[in-house]
Amino acid sequence: MRGQWSHTAQVLRLTGHAHLPFARLAASVLVLCFAATACSREEVAATPDDAPELATLPASALTELQRAEIEQLQALGYLDGDVPAPDESGVTRHDVARAWAGYNLYTSEHAPYVFLLDMNGKLLHRWEVTLPESDGVMKLRRVHLYPDGRLLVLIERQGLVLLDRDGQVLWHKPCSCHHDFALAEDGSIYVLTRRTAIYPARHPSEPIRNDFITQLNAEGEVIREVSLLAAFEASECCSSYLENGMHGDVFHSNTLELLDGRLEHLHPAFRSGNVLTSWRELDAIGIVDMEEGEVVWGSKGYFQAQHHPSVLESGNMLLFDNVDTTKSFDASRVIEFDPFSETIHWSFESSADFPFYSRTGGASVRLPNGNTLITETRGGRVLEVAPDGSVVWIYVNPARVQKASNMIARIFEMQRLPADTEMSWLPNRSYLPDALTGSPLELSVSP
Repeated sequence: MRGQWSHTAQVLRLTGHAHLPFARLAASVLVLCFAATACSREEVAATPDDAPELATLPASALTELQRAEIEQLQALGYLDGDVPAPDESGVTRHDVARAWAGYNLYTSEHAPYVFLLDMNGKLLHRWEVTLPESDGVMKLRRVHLYPDGRLLVLIERQGLVLLDRDGQVLWHKPCSCHHDFALAEDGSIYVLTRRTAIYPARHPSEPIRNDFITQLNAEGEVIREVSLLAAFEASECCSSYLENGMHGDVFHSNTLELLDGRLEHLHPAFRSGNVLTSWRELDAIGIVDMEEGEVVWGSKGYFQAQHHPSVLESGNMLLFDNVDTTKSFDASRVIEFDPFSETIHWSFESSADFPFYSRTGGASVRLPNGNTLITETRGGRVLEVAPDGSVVWIYVNPARVQKASNMIARIFEMQRLPADTEMSWLPNRSYLPDALTGSPLELSVSP
């Protein structure tokens, strides 16, 4: 253990959702009719052998009610969209002189497609994800584009899939993955996974949706995994983040970032190979040491339901704060802050002139020219914001779900690829005008 510590604000907001997750989730989740499986290795124990206090209740000891609760908790998902669409769509603002030129890569909740656009919103390429063995509607989350046009896609709770440039499946790894993955220099893949079980040491009868950080090799085979429950139990800095009697979706991890060691001189928790992650239900972010299997740094108290923390070149962190508690109205903000002093150095906030809010989801990335690319997930909108707060580029998703009521499809995250990205693999192909909005499925959301 290497001198772990926690930065916690003096005044914590008592929201109560960490131990009552269903209250906050009720308005934003949809029970989907398929169950998740562990990432290709059901035989892997939910906790390390040296952590018997975190042993799970065996399946043979579960009651029928407990089995049903576990299945329901595993199947929790998101709505496709519940925000009315604006009148305008596509690229609605483009300050050519100030926006960082490149390519835009994103997924949309309305269909299993991945889109590549230019800065003016022209569709350059579209990958369609088809899995014959898929059970249920596919929710595409994170993607990674390789120089030859291959695409790695995370399908929520159904697995990782590697496609060629034409969308042909090269391999598919079924797993209970969710939200995010990160690629290491050696080609291995770190991905968030989850399994649901009853941990009697935490709650005698109610299930816990436990998250894991799972490392796969380049071919998708499991190398190792770290249980977050076990990592918190081993933590000297952050074990107090968990409450006795908590159950349900206690973490809702939503981000993975492999650290490169640039802040290790300030604190050993930030050494290369450790993983920065975000726990929405705890209103906290933290670092997991994959070798030691423990949480070695954490921060909470001045953001809520947050997403997508990342370490900047300056050593500061960038974070999408979903619930801006400094406002008296529904609002989100993006903040750049010092992770040690908690001083906020920059922010982009909602205002009467420019409302900005995503109760769930959300992402923010600092671009090389100093601008910040912000995905307002729930509103299906992407913004590029200059350091002075000017919005220099806007993209509004033209796709719809619940078409009868004109709800905008969500964008989980848009990536801005550099203008010099290798694109010689692009086929000479044109697309019909509805290629960004058409769907093989007419999706709808249950009331």
